[in-house]
Amino acid sequence: MGMRKKGRTQWKLDRKVEEAKRRKQKAIRFVKAKASV
Repeated sequence: MGMRKKGRTQWKLDRKVEEAKRRKQKAIRFVKAKASV
């Protein structure tokens, strides 16, 4: 039971990290697009 709860929090953390990565890549792409214009 304790392990399951830990796994769930880890999953939430991983999701946050993935979202942050995606946001970062989006920002980089946006900057690159602006620079190429």
